Amino acid sequence: MTTTQETQPYDLAQLVAYHEMRQSLEDDYFGRWVVIHNCELAGDYETYDEARARTRKEGFNLLDCLIQRVGVEPPIIVSYSS
Repeated sequence: MTTTQETQPYDLAQLVAYHEMRQSLEDDYFGRWVVIHNCELAGDYETYDEARARTRKEGFNLLDCLIQRVGVEPPIIVSYSS
């Protein structure tokens, strides 16, 4: 059997890993920004800027990691044109 990381594009693997650990992340880090790298939690931060600074410091490529705010869904933007 193959792992998620072997069968999915790397950036998608980070999203899958986030969703697999979502409940425990929400229990421990609700409202904080987390960095997922190599399908593991690389850190939690108060702001997006702090999380992004961590990825730069560690040399993570943004395509190789996921920065996500835990428990907060992104807004849905609806546009109506005439």
